[in-house]
Amino acid sequence: MTDTNTAGAGSETRPQAPVRGAGPVVPAAAAGRVSSYLSAEQSLPTSTDDPIEKYIKIISNKDLDSEEKRWLVDQAKIRFKNRRRMAYIALATIIGSLLVVLVGAVVDGVAGTNIVGKLNETANLLGGINALLTGIVAAYYGASTIRPSS
Repeated sequence: MTDTNTAGAGSETRPQAPVRGAGPVVPAAAAGRVSSYLSAEQSLPTSTDDPIEKYIKIISNKDLDSEEKRWLVDQAKIRFKNRRRMAYIALATIIGSLLVVLVGAVVDGVAGTNIVGKLNETANLLGGINALLTGIVAAYYGASTIRPSS
């Protein structure tokens, strides 16, 4: 693919850079069609979108070639993988903070240190962080329970 630049005394030809995503590379010429498809559907996905219906719409679109369809499907898959990863990281952080408190209590009992006393000073901060993380986990698993395809 080349792009002709008519600015200046003569015209020069230079290759266009491909548009890169997380999946296959979408050529710059095809990026306009992919972009118009996304803006015609919805440029920003909403939580009410059913991923299976989204995949069917992408695959049944006659205006897009197979490479563009594959790129759009890969982008939709990445969206749901990132949600799942965020929920698992939040869950692991909650479990980690619980383990810190439990290990601190055991070490306090055995060695006579003051770990739990120091953690008690930051109880409001730890409680707020754990509440936010619990909200992330609850939202992910709640949505997964209501609509398993997401």
